[in-house]
Amino acid sequence: MSHRDGFAPGVPCLVDTWQHDADAAARFYTELFGWEADGPAGGPYMCKLRGHDVALVGQLPPEHAHRPAAWMTYVWVDSADATAQRVREAGGSVAIEPFDSLDGGRIAIVADPAGGHIAAWQVGSHKGAQVVNEPSAWSWSQLLTTDPDGAKRFYGAVFGWETEAFGDMTMWRVPGYVGGEPEQPVARDVVAGMAPLSGRRRAPALARRLLGRRRPRDRREGN
Repeated sequence: MSHRDGFAPGVPCLVDTWQHDADAAARFYTELFGWEADGPAGGPYMCKLRGHDVALVGQLPPEHAHRPAAWMTYVWVDSADATAQRVREAGGSVAIEPFDSLDGGRIAIVADPAGGHIAAWQVGSHKGAQVVNEPSAWSWSQLLTTDPDGAKRFYGAVFGWETEAFGDMTMWRVPGYVGGEPEQPVARDVVAGMAPLSGRRRAPALARRLLGRRRPRDRREGN
């Protein structure tokens, strides 16, 4: 089953993108993926697939107009404040201090020592993506970094992630978590991936390898 009603601490649970023109971005992604965009003009839009939440598209506020549009992965945590403290202790930085989110939870935007950003989400009433691991839904988040060894230490300390080598790639694992899909070729506690970034390296190598091991109708991997 690719439907979800919540995740577990340490598991990526939602993706969003903040854009200079949320209306145009929402039109683009709905046409590209067949999503429905639910929200007021100007956003934020909760994008849905068959009526189920898959991602969010928001409008960058004027004070952040200089920032490039980007996608962000949110990791389910018990406490955004405690996670922010672990980030500092592990050598990372807190880009946006913990703040109350509209669902009654709290969010912090943090960065690892090499500058990779990720969000910690102490969820409230909203429990993240409701459809994953299928066509037109989110299925994989991957870190590209110049410091894989440092990333292993950092994300292990902050989220409790463990690692498993996959060629020259790395799979992130949350011990005891059962996610993904039964037919996937990797353990079901795998929640994301990492690839070393150097020169003109092609980024999605791990995703391509995983996809290449599936039957065509099963081209998805997992949360």
